[in-house]
Amino acid sequence: MGQQIDTRPSTGKSEDGAAWASTERADDVQGTPRALLLRVDLLLVLLLFVAYGLQFWDKAVLGSATLFNLIPSLGLGGTKYGTSSGAFYWGYLVGAFPMSLAANHFKRINVWLGGCIVVWGGILLLTPAVQNFGGLVAQRFFLGFVESSVSPGFVAVTRRWYTREEQTVRLGLWYSATGVFSIVSGLTNYGLGHTRTSLPQSWMILFLVPGAFTIALGVLFALLLPPSPDTRPILAIPGYNSFSEGQRELLSKRLESEKRDPLRKYAGELDWKDEWSLREVGRAARDPKMWLFLAIATLIYVVNGSVTVFGPILVRAVFRSGGAEALALQAPGGAVTAISIYLVVFISRRYQGTRLFAGDSRPLRLGQHSKIITWADPLRSRTSPSPSSSSGHTVA
Repeated sequence: MGQQIDTRPSTGKSEDGAAWASTERADDVQGTPRALLLRVDLLLVLLLFVAYGLQFWDKAVLGSATLFNLIPSLGLGGTKYGTSSGAFYWGYLVGAFPMSLAANHFKRINVWLGGCIVVWGGILLLTPAVQNFGGLVAQRFFLGFVESSVSPGFVAVTRRWYTREEQTVRLGLWYSATGVFSIVSGLTNYGLGHTRTSLPQSWMILFLVPGAFTIALGVLFALLLPPSPDTRPILAIPGYNSFSEGQRELLSKRLESEKRDPLRKYAGELDWKDEWSLREVGRAARDPKMWLFLAIATLIYVVNGSVTVFGPILVRAVFRSGGAEALALQAPGGAVTAISIYLVVFISRRYQGTRLFAGDSRPLRLGQHSKIITWADPLRSRTSPSPSSSSGHTVA
C-alpha cells in the first residue's frame, strides 16, 4: 500500500498540497504546518476532552445524587450503596480487555466509539427507571462495561493522528477533563438538584441531563471525527473537519515511519489476531514495568473510587454542611487533578527519562494531602468528627 502512494504520478491535487505546505514551511512542526496541526488539535482534542469529561460526569453523578435522597429512595442502606457503586468497576473490569481489542479492530473507530458513547448515555438516561438495589447494580455494571471502551479507544484515536513525540501533550490535555469536569459537574449537579421538576424524586434530573448530553455528543462524535488522517468524516464541515487532498496526504505521510512499526499498525491493516502471540504476552508478564503500571493503576482507582463515590457524603458528614457546600468542596480536588496532569506532562516533555514521574502518584498524593489539611484545620473549632469519618476521609 505504501509503495502505491510513493509511485503514484503527480496530479494537480498533490501539487496543490505541496504548494500549500511550502507556504507554511516557516511554521513547520516536524514537517507539518502549525496551522494544520492546530486544526487537528481543535478537532480531535476538543472532542476527546468533552467526551472524556462526560464519561467522568456520568460515572461520578451517583455520588452527587446521594445528597438528594437517592439512598433512602432506592433502599440503599448498609453496604448496598457501596456495592451498587462498585458494580461499575465490575463491569469495567469485564469489558476492559474486549473493548481494547475492539478499539484496534475497527477501521472506522469514530462509528464504534460514537456508538459506545450513545449506548452509555442511554444507560445513564434510564437510571430514573431503576426501582431498587438490584436494578441499580445492573445499571452500574453495564455502564462500566460500555465506558471501558473510552480509554483504549481514545488512545487509539490519538495514535492514528499524532507522532509519538506529539502524543504526550494530547493525551494529557484530554485526560485532564477528569479534573475540569469534576468542578463543572459538581456545581451543575447542585443546580439541577434544586430545580423544580415534575419528576418523583429530585435526584432523577441529575442523570437525565448528562445522559442527554452524552447521547448528543456520541452522535456528533461519529459524524464529525474522521477515522484517520487519510479518510473523510461522515459529515464534513469546511474549515473544521474537512481537509483537502493535499492536507490529508501531508498528515498521512508524516506518520508513515510509525505505521511501519508492527506495534503501531493502523486498525484494519492487520487482523488483530496477527498482532498477538504468547511469546509477547509472556515477555510482558516478565517485565517489571508492567507490574509497576498495574500497581499504580490499582492504587489510583482505589483512591478515585472512594473519592468519587463517597466524597460528597464524607464532606457533608465531616463539615456538617448542606448539599451546596459538599459539592462545592469537591472543586479544589478537581483543580488539583487538572493542574497535576498539566505539570506532569510539562515535566515529562521538558526532561528526558522522567516517564516514571508521570506514572508516579505524587501529584495524586499531593491532592489528597490538601484534602486532609482542609479537613484537619477548620474542624478543630467547629466539630469533633467520629473516628470512622476521620479515617474514611483520610483514606479517601
